[in-house]
Amino acid sequence: MTFDELIAQGILDTLDEKCAQYHTNERKHHFSFAYKVNRRRTIRAYKKRKPFTVRKLKYALLMVILLLFALVGFGIWRQHGKFSFNVFSDHSDVRIKSDNSKAKIEEVYVLPDEYELLSMESGEYDVWSTYLINGEEIVISQDKQSVEHNANTENRTTEYFTINDFDAFYIQISDNYAELTWLFDGYSFNISGNIDKNCAVNLAKSLKVKNT
Repeated sequence: MTFDELIAQGILDTLDEKCAQYHTNERKHHFSFAYKVNRRRTIRAYKKRKPFTVRKLKYALLMVILLLFALVGFGIWRQHGKFSFNVFSDHSDVRIKSDNSKAKIEEVYVLPDEYELLSMESGEYDVWSTYLINGEEIVISQDKQSVEHNANTENRTTEYFTINDFDAFYIQISDNYAELTWLFDGYSFNISGNIDKNCAVNLAKSLKVKNT
């Protein structure tokens, strides 16, 4: 006798036992023919039902996990030098592994005087500078390396290389917008705007400490 048949027989025995307990002093009840037919149909349906196996449970858990991933999004980690990219469907989180990251901004880096500085915002943990270069506004940011960045790497070509032996990556986001991110002197830098790779790399190499 199978496990399902044992369960079905146990249901019948329990039902008959309960009925006998409540009707010991009464005349035995005779169930209607319709009731008996329905009861047998229910039992047969239970016997035919496929058991919920461990394999099915695994598939069910997998479907739940995939559904949660689809709702909240999930990333795929990629490592390039000291940069770790957690690539999602609409963006990438960039983490930096650095042994010499500075806790705050100790010195401010700027471009040479030949470049027109439009504005600068300097704080304890970051610096944002806007320059006018070849008629275009170019933004340069300086952060402590422990800061997590957000990059538009999806469906775009990302180039990984080094600038003066420091890790860097360049993303051409659109025809008139690109970003260069690199590490230097315990900081992470970013140049963004309508700028090509060669120009961005040359600007990165020309940064110097601002005179106080």
